[in-house]
Amino acid sequence: MVRTAFVVLMGLVCMSRLLVFGVLSMLRAFAVLRVTIAFALVMVLGARGARRVPRCSQC
Repeated sequence: MVRTAFVVLMGLVCMSRLLVFGVLSMLRAFAVLRVTIAFALVMVLGARGARRVPRCSQC
């Protein structure tokens, strides 16, 4: 009885550790993805702005 309870407890601890690790890695990946998307948006907007400026000066 004690042994099975110990095994179940260890299993729960391992599962909780895996869950926490998975959530943390997901959050880290989400943060990296968000930064990458923001950088891409800034690059695209900067490229559009650079393209618009000569047209306006020509106008």
